[in-house]
Amino acid sequence: MESRISSSNLYRFKDVLSLVSKKFNRKIAELLEILVTVSLTLRQIDRSKMNYRNRPLWLLVISDPATYRTTSFDFLEESRYFHKLSYITAASFLSAKKDVTPLIDIIHNKVLALPTLNEIASDKDQATRLFAALESIYDSFYSKATELSGEQKRVVDTVVVAAITPMVWEKVLLPKVIMFGSRWLVYRFFLSDDEAFSIQETLDENRDLVVQITLAASRTLDMLLETVTPEILGNVFISDKQKEDLKTMAKLVSRLRAGWERVIRWYEDESGRKHTE
Repeated sequence: MESRISSSNLYRFKDVLSLVSKKFNRKIAELLEILVTVSLTLRQIDRSKMNYRNRPLWLLVISDPATYRTTSFDFLEESRYFHKLSYITAASFLSAKKDVTPLIDIIHNKVLALPTLNEIASDKDQATRLFAALESIYDSFYSKATELSGEQKRVVDTVVVAAITPMVWEKVLLPKVIMFGSRWLVYRFFLSDDEAFSIQETLDENRDLVVQITLAASRTLDMLLETVTPEILGNVFISDKQKEDLKTMAKLVSRLRAGWERVIRWYEDESGRKHTE
């Protein structure tokens, strides 16, 4: 396969994934595919037909710092339906200022990407308020009362894809998930030091290729979100074996919620690099 993506096959997502896998890393390509797949669940909703009870998937990527998980997020940043933010709080969704377009309106019928959720999630009080707001948004309705504007209400359909480190996940969010469950689909992402170094070299040496892949992946997401319908998604076939496997995993997760604790230990290798186990 050629390293350049021509306009004739710009929307062939398999070609995009193949190129990312070849030039960067298979894991980066897999994460990109998952991001796009989760984004497409937004099309389970068709309010013109009163079809909004099946809520879309939300994705939380858990990975160590400097694992280039944001690379996959960046490949979609030119999409009209992919709204990426580096920082967010609960107050961000509905501003008290009338001349500011509310974030809740911007992300309606789009994907909200939060590739660096650590800073806000590290503050327990801020994290509690943010995730309470997100839980309300997941259920398709959001309201907020302010002294300046009174009560504001919004209907919202969105997919949220976010990333966080294992330390913050396990110390701040996991205890709540164990007790109450979660609306997030959790995906653990790991790269070795050698893989991360190789990806950085590719990013530095192939900037034109990065631009090409970003354009191709973003336009592909646009095309898919503009053509996929609830009927198409409804035709996805899941075998009886897959259904049974899903039920088995669900039972396992419910049992794990009864009690779980992990002890994290930091150590340095011979080169002085810090690791956790």
